[in-house]
Amino acid sequence: MKQFLFFSVLYFLFTFNCRATDEYATGYFITKSNDTIMCKILIQKDFGHFNEQSFFLKVTISDSAGHKKKYTPQDINGYAFVYHDKGYIYVSRQVDEDGRRLFLWPLNLGKKINEYYYYNYNTSDLDKGAMGSMNEVYVLEDAETKETVAITKGGSLSNSYKAQLRKFFEADKKIMALLVQDVKEFHDIYRFVKDSNN
Repeated sequence: MKQFLFFSVLYFLFTFNCRATDEYATGYFITKSNDTIMCKILIQKDFGHFNEQSFFLKVTISDSAGHKKKYTPQDINGYAFVYHDKGYIYVSRQVDEDGRRLFLWPLNLGKKINEYYYYNYNTSDLDKGAMGSMNEVYVLEDAETKETVAITKGGSLSNSYKAQLRKFFEADKKIMALLVQDVKEFHDIYRFVKDSNN
């Protein structure tokens, strides 16, 4: 009985604390029909700290009447908000061949290639006492066809990020030449996209 009482009190304090810390930022979202709607966006937190990674999967929006609704990347085209004087923009894009979509950060939008970014943590080794490693992903989109490819830093020798890039851009000789010139390491993708759009 004492354990039940202890856990009941602990649960109450935890849920009360979570509700008390709900915070909203002023922003907007873009509907599937490309209408921009002003709203308040729930700032998602883990243990009291802002969790920007959780926004890649879903967003909770409060409309002008105070109604809350959760949206996924399949539901809306994107959203943006300002939190602690920093602007955040998330757009819905396909990230794999199965049609899975995420909200991504746009990094570089141009006439040839659009570049987006997201990250996640690999927590498979946490139960072994190791820290989770961060997986960074660049999603490149052909500005004309809107086809996308997700470029990850890891992979095998036969399917490295360079091999992924070569396969995606193999039809364009000028871009292939820039790829060889610019991309020496994973984060050079940003420079490659900028040069390709010039």
